[in-house]
Amino acid sequence: AVVSTQSTGFDSTEKTNTEIAEFIVKLKDSCDFINLIAVVLKSPNRIEDSLKDTLELFSNMFGKELFWKNVVFIISHLEQSDTQIEKRKKKLKDDDKLISNLRNQLKKIFALEESLEIPFLIID
Repeated sequence: AVVSTQSTGFDSTEKTNTEIAEFIVKLKDSCDFINLIAVVLKSPNRIEDSLKDTLELFSNMFGKELFWKNVVFIISHLEQSDTQIEKRKKKLKDDDKLISNLRNQLKKIFALEESLEIPFLIID
């Protein structure tokens, strides 16, 4: 089964803590196991507090080890044409550096092992 959460609402005042708690219970009850957790990020430069809170929530829900062994980050809205890639490289905003920076932030924020491979994909 694929579960699309879109957002847990940490960055929105529209959702209350009760709504978020209800969502968590429904999600946890509907998942016997997980094979993959895909977290889609809209061309980020850093880990925002709302994302940190969401990742912490899922890490606590599924267990830290299980969550981090099954998560894949997908960066969207980052054009992949040769022209755009070259423009980013000229501005020293190379895609590999972006991913490395995000990976390092995640490892620091969540006290993850340095050896843990956190997969990232980039899509247009």
